[in-house]
Amino acid sequence: MSYDTKQRKTIIEFFNDNIDKIFSVEEIFDALKNKNISLSAIYRNLAELEKSNKVRIVTKVGTNKKFYQFIDNDDCKGHIHLLCKNCGKSIHLNDEESHKLTSIVLKNTNFEVFKSDSVLYGICGDCKSLNR
Repeated sequence: MSYDTKQRKTIIEFFNDNIDKIFSVEEIFDALKNKNISLSAIYRNLAELEKSNKVRIVTKVGTNKKFYQFIDNDDCKGHIHLLCKNCGKSIHLNDEESHKLTSIVLKNTNFEVFKSDSVLYGICGDCKSLNR
């Protein structure tokens, strides 16, 4: 049984205040330390949010650490996300861009992409310019 607790609401508020960002459990714990939420409560709530498809787990290049991205925000729903494997920056493709991309895939492969579940991994412009 799933229900919204005060702790879960606080975590969701934190994510809504930080759209397009990913966080480790430790970063969430540090950001919410003045809210009296234990580390185990954060783990528990993130597991429940993942199970209910409100957060997704992502990784960065060179680490096994899990990072969490909130995807139940109206700005996220129905959009394809671009995720930098280096810095973790997340970018939403707008509706037009998402539609063009999924239409091309469908036309060329007869494969229907579920936009809300899609993440394209790569390197953002900022990280590319640092490596030049």
